Amino acid sequence: MADFREPSTHCRFYNCTHVQEPGCGVLAAVKRGEISASRHRIYCEIRDELTRSRY
Repeated sequence: MADFREPSTHCRFYNCTHVQEPGCGVLAAVKRGEISASRHRIYCEIRDELTRSRY
């Protein structure tokens, strides 16, 4: 998601999933209101769907 690009450069971990990691730049941006909570929720839903097993 394009609006996650800049905030993700501030993540503490290089492989941050932007879901629950401490020091996540995206979660901090959501908390500050720079990224809407609904936008982040959609991201989490898409990520969950893509990581779910098909069978």
